[in-house]
Amino acid sequence: MKQGDHYTEEGFLKVLNLRYTGISEDLKKLHPNLVPVDRPAERDISPEWLVGFVDGEGSFNIFTEEKLTSSKTTPGPPSYVGWGSSRKVWLYFQITQHGRDIVLMERIVTFLGCGTIKKINTSDFSTVDYKLANFDQIESLIIPLKNAPYKVQNPSISNALKMQLI
Repeated sequence: MKQGDHYTEEGFLKVLNLRYTGISEDLKKLHPNLVPVDRPAERDISPEWLVGFVDGEGSFNIFTEEKLTSSKTTPGPPSYVGWGSSRKVWLYFQITQHGRDIVLMERIVTFLGCGTIKKINTSDFSTVDYKLANFDQIESLIIPLKNAPYKVQNPSISNALKMQLI
């Protein structure tokens, strides 16, 4: 693409062949001579590759939940004396990809030695989420990517670093 070959019909068709499994059926019908390019089922994951991938695809999310608390045993509205509220805060790291990339997400779990994956199917699309919610693991595995020699530029990680200080 750096050479601009994708602007030619031949180059455009090469790109479509590379992305064959992700293009619409209408586009496949429009170009019936497309031939999917075989890709290796497994990709080697290195720290450098992971930094680049996380930089483009990773995000940190903060979830809060407010709970009513009471020193009473009988329920009542929050305005009653003895009632209060508490807030619970969760930080989790997430990568979301198309459902066809589940093997890649499984390899990330294996490489990091932690996290979970969940596949979500709807009538329109399929996605797979990698999530890491353990703060100690986020702190020891993901946050250091910001300070790696090949630095992550993703502002989400910078914000997570700020939250870590709170």
